[in-house]
Amino acid sequence: MALVDLGTSDLVLGQGYYIYDPFDYRERSAYAIYATFNSSNFSNVFSFIRIYGYITPTGELPRLVSHYIDLEVWALPQLFYFPMSSLFDGNGTIEFYVERRSFYAGGRDGVDISLNLAYDDQISTPTWR
Repeated sequence: MALVDLGTSDLVLGQGYYIYDPFDYRERSAYAIYATFNSSNFSNVFSFIRIYGYITPTGELPRLVSHYIDLEVWALPQLFYFPMSSLFDGNGTIEFYVERRSFYAGGRDGVDISLNLAYDDQISTPTWR
């Protein structure tokens, strides 16, 4: 197991997307992505994180993947799989765009959080897409 660090960002409500480092993907593979949050007060966080994949297949124009991952802000490390479809027309690179969103319309919790993303480059899981 070799974890590859994709970066850490301090996430602020309403500040748009935070972009993590890209990595190479293979179509028909799913990647295990590790998410680790840090906060001074997890019990006062009333927001969640939405993660989009932005892919650039080799020799093609970049595109935003239509499915996304929502994560709640927990003190425990989390894992999710991001599948790369054969419909993407080949191998390429992917970078994650992360946005912090409130559970309540117009609401803010004011608690600072940061998110680190990493993936395991030794895991090769066939995709279900």
